[in-house]
Amino acid sequence: MTGRRYPLLIVLLGWLACGLIACGGRSPASPTAVVGTPFVLGVGEGRVLPDGARVTFVGVENDSRCPADAVCITGGDAIVRTRIVTGGTTRDAELHTGDERRASVTVGAYRLALTAVEPYPFSSRTIDPREYRVTLVISAR
Repeated sequence: MTGRRYPLLIVLLGWLACGLIACGGRSPASPTAVVGTPFVLGVGEGRVLPDGARVTFVGVENDSRCPADAVCITGGDAIVRTRIVTGGTTRDAELHTGDERRASVTVGAYRLALTAVEPYPFSSRTIDPREYRVTLVISAR
């Protein structure tokens, strides 16, 4: 009977080693963002900023961007909802593609900026909300 317990013990030791040594104590699902390096998040995914704040992509609230196969007078806007947790404080922030002044937000010592929202809309196709991916980048304020 004791021989059957060794594979389970090996798996548990592997998880422990990853958690304490290889993964730096952070979950692989929450890697740390690097200043100046763009990163992509799917709905529900997040990154930890160098100061410990956590940014999560909640979803696209509204997408009125001009479809790629249409001619529009204006480019439209996609409103991206993010959740920011700093210390014990949680706040939601909207980032916009159609207004450069509202495409970024201050998070502690950093500026978080939205640089892209994918997929781009086409008039013949509805985007499933779970398909959205955003590209963000942080910089020092």
